[in-house]
Amino acid sequence: MTASMKQAAVAVRNSPFLDITHGHALELCVAILSTAKSWNHYCSNPTPIAVPSSIEDLFSAVIRGQRRLLELGYLTEAARELRCSVVESFLATAHGFSSFGQLVDLVLNEAGAAPGPQLLNTDWQAGSASEVHDVMTFMRLSMWYHRQYLQNAKPGDYPWDRTKALALSLGFTEDEACLIRSCQREAYQHAWPHHEWMEVGLLDPDQEAFLKELMAANWQQKWSTMLQHG
Repeated sequence: MTASMKQAAVAVRNSPFLDITHGHALELCVAILSTAKSWNHYCSNPTPIAVPSSIEDLFSAVIRGQRRLLELGYLTEAARELRCSVVESFLATAHGFSSFGQLVDLVLNEAGAAPGPQLLNTDWQAGSASEVHDVMTFMRLSMWYHRQYLQNAKPGDYPWDRTKALALSLGFTEDEACLIRSCQREAYQHAWPHHEWMEVGLLDPDQEAFLKELMAANWQQKWSTMLQHG
């Protein structure tokens, strides 16, 4: 099992996205392909590399990876969405897929998620097959999110409402907390692109860690722009 993790690390080192050492590539792979805290921890109790069993587990892996990149000192000046995109690419490759959308689609299928809406071929004349697939997958992800987090929620207790309250408790100003809430809400309601969902933390299972990460970033202007043009 450690051999499989080492092979994944070689693939990370050979990617065009990062100039990364072998040791750091191992640490990154452990973060995204297991729940171990480090390479040494993984070696003491190795587990098989398996496709995540749920959408929550899949995006938890993405978030762990982007945070590990920060901890290791990579892409520290890049947008959060870029770090997530890099990790998504590594995850797809590690599980034998050519795109992250294909991996999401598989996990949605395993979770019994409903198929996406049927669209006419004429609606997609300008798009490639892979682009169409990713758009359809994102539609399915939005439907899954609604059923998982919104369908039975009461007004004032939606995920973005809880994140706003948490932000205020952590020391964000009222304006900042409202901006965070608005961006998370609008990302879902106005079908923002997947990478912007990742930027605003909509799929981050640890909102406290997400907000603390945000505190160290220069984020307000970008988020205000996203909200204006969303």
